[in-house]
Amino acid sequence: MRRILLTVTLVIILTAILPTVQAQDRDESERRLIEVPYSASIPTIDGVLSPGEWEDAAVDYVSLDDRGFYGDGADSWSGPEDSSFHFWVKYDGDFIYFGVDVKDDAYISENYGEKKRGSNYPVWENDAVEYFFDGDLSRSETRNDPLTGGQFILGLGTEPANTVYKDITDDLIEEGDYEWVTIWDENTNDWSQEAKFALYMIGEPGEGDSIGFNINVDDPDTYDPQTRDPDNTDYIDLRDTQVYWEAFPTLWGGNVNAQGTENIENMWGTMTFLPEGVNVEHWDLF
Repeated sequence: MRRILLTVTLVIILTAILPTVQAQDRDESERRLIEVPYSASIPTIDGVLSPGEWEDAAVDYVSLDDRGFYGDGADSWSGPEDSSFHFWVKYDGDFIYFGVDVKDDAYISENYGEKKRGSNYPVWENDAVEYFFDGDLSRSETRNDPLTGGQFILGLGTEPANTVYKDITDDLIEEGDYEWVTIWDENTNDWSQEAKFALYMIGEPGEGDSIGFNINVDDPDTYDPQTRDPDNTDYIDLRDTQVYWEAFPTLWGGNVNAQGTENIENMWGTMTFLPEGVNVEHWDLF
């Protein structure tokens, strides 16, 4: 099995600014579960969720009035049209595939651009999808292990010039082992993303295996041109909400709403890889 080192730079900053969080023990039955079917139908990673392309995938819906997680700007969330999403997922012998369809009232993609916060590109200050994989199902109470998955924050990514909208380095990942494209509807501000990850990047799971998993959508509603000014050294926090598939357990006597706690593997749900030929109930947008 090939091994890689993913540098999850966001984690480095958060570790420095956040207190140590002791996650509560969780009964496995209380975690969200998604069962991923095997598929011989490979989706085209072009950001367009085409009719029939995801009909054999598992699917779920995430909204703050259903489940998910309020971010620091939770009071600004006005309903599912503000930020909510469906996601589809399936796998084959080499990759896991995702299709994400997002309802949004304002699409933001240009905060910071190529400007870094420290050694990071602040992808999370734009509309983006975050994927979390605990490939060895360690349920660690520390940060995610980059050798068995990690945290991927993927934003616009429709052209090579925009590959800065991610928060990992891929120096040791072979070309083509992961890919994503995001498409924005200028008329509605809704957007969609398709992505794939080589299975070896997330611990190389196969049929019958389970890994830790979470997914969220970052939702800022403001574009600030100061973030692109090379002379401006101040970090500007513009994200309004994060909408999570797996809601976090109650800590500190209230809901978890501190940035960084989402990187604790023990707070994530479970993804199980079904054997070939086992189907799941699915929904289709079309």
